[in-house]
Amino acid sequence: MGQKQTALLLTGHHSLNPNWALSSVVERCIHIAKVVGSIPTVPSLDSRSKESPEDRSVDIGKVEGSIPSSPIMTITLDDFKKLEIRIGKVISAERVPDSDKLVKFVFDMGTEERQILAGIAEFFPDFSVLIGREMPVLVNLEPRVMRGHTSYGMILAADGKDSPVLLYPAQEVPPGSVVR
Repeated sequence: MGQKQTALLLTGHHSLNPNWALSSVVERCIHIAKVVGSIPTVPSLDSRSKESPEDRSVDIGKVEGSIPSSPIMTITLDDFKKLEIRIGKVISAERVPDSDKLVKFVFDMGTEERQILAGIAEFFPDFSVLIGREMPVLVNLEPRVMRGHTSYGMILAADGKDSPVLLYPAQEVPPGSVVR
């Protein structure tokens, strides 16, 4: 499609039908995309308004162009409410002896100090950069013994391309603040 044809479509004028017009710029863009074929077709706004909410639901794993993922196990809101996630402030961080991966953290949780182990040593050559940082911690996880040390929670992190990405609040909050 040439630039002149595209411009005509965008302005709502068409040489074959002088009365041709779409109700909005968005619908014109959708029409152009249909003609050009560069993006999947989308129902018009009018047809969507007649659908029931169930018809508009989207299966996240099946959206064209979405990141492929493994099946997601769903939980109820009541299950999610069982998780107690709080902001902890790192007091100390050191490598667990005889371990290539484990770091022993001590967090200020507001009303207590809590020891948490995390398998991130290989990604942080200098643990001192983590001292004083705040991060979300799952605090009601069953304690687990690793290499003779007990972990009383879990640090939350995102999966980065090559390493975990630690999460931090956008602004400082008091240690022990609840994450919702």
